[in-house]
Amino acid sequence: MDAEDNIWTTDVGAHVVLKLNPEGRVLLALGRMRIPGDDVLHFNQPTDVAFDREGNIYVPDGGAIREC
Repeated sequence: MDAEDNIWTTDVGAHVVLKLNPEGRVLLALGRMRIPGDDVLHFNQPTDVAFDREGNIYVPDGGAIREC
């Protein structure tokens, strides 16, 4: 969860990171559904989400950590 109580999820098989409001509505989708890759538009099995104090988002992705 982030500072605004939004829920962040990762889907390893679909290669996406989702931000949902507390009611479960999708607010943001990062990556391309079911299309893995290693460029700025794609993930390859994202496994977690972390945040820093400045609001930056970090996603461990296929052995690398990306800043989003």
